[in-house]
Amino acid sequence: MKLEELLLITQQPFNEYSKNKTLLKRSRLFDIHEGKNQRVIPKILTNSTKYHIVDIANYGNLRIIDNNVVNGIPWIKISQCIDFDSNVMSYLRNLIINNEYESDFFNILTKIKKSTLQISCVPYLLENGNNNYSINKIMSYETLLSFSIFDRISEYDFENCNFSRYFDDLEVVLDTDDRYRHMLDIQGNHIFQFQTIYLLVLMAFFIKNSSKKSAENKLVYLIQTFIRETENKLAYSELELSVIFDYINNDRDNIFKSVNLNSKNLLSKLKGIAWDLFHIRISEDQIAIRNTNSKEVFLHSIFTADKGLSNVINNYPINRMLAYKEKLFAYRNNNIFERVSKDKADKVKELLEKDRNIRISSVREGNYNIHGNIEIYEKQINEMISK
Repeated sequence: MKLEELLLITQQPFNEYSKNKTLLKRSRLFDIHEGKNQRVIPKILTNSTKYHIVDIANYGNLRIIDNNVVNGIPWIKISQCIDFDSNVMSYLRNLIINNEYESDFFNILTKIKKSTLQISCVPYLLENGNNNYSINKIMSYETLLSFSIFDRISEYDFENCNFSRYFDDLEVVLDTDDRYRHMLDIQGNHIFQFQTIYLLVLMAFFIKNSSKKSAENKLVYLIQTFIRETENKLAYSELELSVIFDYINNDRDNIFKSVNLNSKNLLSKLKGIAWDLFHIRISEDQIAIRNTNSKEVFLHSIFTADKGLSNVINNYPINRMLAYKEKLFAYRNNNIFERVSKDKADKVKELLEKDRNIRISSVREGNYNIHGNIEIYEKQINEMISK
């Protein structure tokens, strides 16, 4: 068993980490310990049915293990970053540009402003930058300007909606220009990880609605088909397979519940589901990168008005995660191997492990042309719904 796999399932994570601390000196283990119940970072309470700040893991029960802890040295700093997704960014623009907002939204932003938490608009930059259609340059710039103003504005000015004096502030303008250039640099450079998830989502929708197999057999067939049609050169995560299985199995809380054969703008909605899953993966990647070879501890949360994205994180909670070599290894409760029969779980594990290193290497190099696969399934789905 690999060391990273052992650390995710051992009953004695501290002892196992201590025994291997030399190998793990640039890593950090996060154990969700149910008996702890003491947050290491403040909790932003939303008290809203629409807006959600969702922790990637349960930070209220978090025990952190690294070489500093093993050697009895306290952490220098623990930081949290809140990633604003695209819908929240649009509401932020309405607030600052048009002075249109809901009280719940304003109250949450006020709490964030009063906190010492970092903020990020990376989900918006990635999603808007990868828009298949032309970017609305004015609206995009105004959206990023609104974020830069919120980032720089004083607590007093925000509470009193004194936004106008920041529109020409030099630091705000420079921040906005930098974010805007970064977004344009992304445009046209399709993100390989997102495209992989989108293809999985398309295939899941097509197989669910065209096959009469059982849910478990549909899942195995999906993985086998995905491997065959992509020459086993694309990687996927256990979380994505868990979400897809619940959809195939007609779980009522699954993220696909708003889409069916009669849905308007079906492909756009399926792409939205893929973006939600991608944003979770990106936040996890950020935790991995920022906690590898770092003295500070970094945690990420997502600020969203998308109930589906919030449900995915809450319905598949992380039990333990390891930031190691700039990768995040996570063990989740409610994972796919616990939801299917043993023989199917063994089959899924076999398929996931097959040529795993080759797949990961291929993804990093981005040397597989996935667009042909996507076009095939988009066409098949369009034909399916037009019948």
